Amino acid sequence: FIIGAPRDYENALPFFDAKLVASSDETVTLEEYDIDSEVTYKVKRPKWIRVRFRDINGDIDTKRFDGFTSRFIQQMIDKLNGKSSRDCANRFHKEQADRRMKREQNARRKRIRELMEPGLDFI
Repeated sequence: FIIGAPRDYENALPFFDAKLVASSDETVTLEEYDIDSEVTYKVKRPKWIRVRFRDINGDIDTKRFDGFTSRFIQQMIDKLNGKSSRDCANRFHKEQADRRMKREQNARRKRIRELMEPGLDFI
């Protein structure tokens, strides 16, 4: 994966074979959108990370990242390893997201019923 502005090639930072080699004990819990399930989950992640990766020339480099960049890199590494935001959320936050999704689905169904012509069934 590559981080950086889409057209700012000179400042883009490619990560090949990226691996987390260290992380902070301090964590931050934030909402993350899971593109596969189209649901937002609260996920706890380390505040900072140290990543070892190969650069564009194939040289091994290790860098420390924090803040949004740290979180984004963790999400990308998880995604490349087949893990979704749902997989990273704890049980409580998964159940909370599931309840929220069910409420939203029921509200959409209710709205559709209100808009439908009388006498038509909605499944």
